[in-house]
Amino acid sequence: MTRTVLVTGGGTGIGRAVAAAFARDGDTVFVTGRRTETLEKTAEELGDAVHALTCDNSDPKDLKRLQDSLPGTIDV
Repeated sequence: MTRTVLVTGGGTGIGRAVAAAFARDGDTVFVTGRRTETLEKTAEELGDAVHALTCDNSDPKDLKRLQDSLPGTIDV
């Protein structure tokens, strides 16, 4: 079963490693963070199942935009 996964801070470090692990398992992964270029590079390197969404988690407007951009259900 393919899950939909949201990884905040997914462009670098531990978040990137977590996103990579879920992608290897065949899940659809959305990585978020503040640096668009870093997120896009991560998504490109990790494959078609990984999608980059720029979001500043301290900004309510960004969080609303993120919510509207995601599919209906996040599994992880």
